Amino acid sequence: MKRIITGLATLAAIVTLSVAPAVLVGSSAEAASGTPGCITKSEFRKVTKKTTIKKARRIIGAKGRLSYSNSYSDGDASRSYDFRQCGQRWSLSSVSLDFEKTERRVWVSDWYCYDGECEDWGGYETKYVKPFIVTGKYAYWF
Repeated sequence: MKRIITGLATLAAIVTLSVAPAVLVGSSAEAASGTPGCITKSEFRKVTKKTTIKKARRIIGAKGRLSYSNSYSDGDASRSYDFRQCGQRWSLSSVSLDFEKTERRVWVSDWYCYDGECEDWGGYETKYVKPFIVTGKYAYWF
């Protein structure tokens, strides 16, 4: 009887150890482990406007190739990344994601004091901060 219980415990341990890695690997569903370094149509559809650059790269499973980068005097910045379509060479790929810094409206104080009385004549201004978010996307599938 003791042998049967020991055998069953060993079998349960083996099954648990063999299933656990499969569950852990399967739980990282957003990463494109099946298509590393390229983008599929379904991955392209998952990336929506206002998705952060970090999340977009995690969905696609690739960093992309920087094709455009610019910064502006008001603090804004934009970037465009090209991605290779799965099953195509770079020369035939036409998938692009545009990113821009996140806009935030902040109150900027502007205090004026006259005759011992002070007033805040400030107003809201647009500030641009990280993270970069998707502002546009383009794809032509071959």
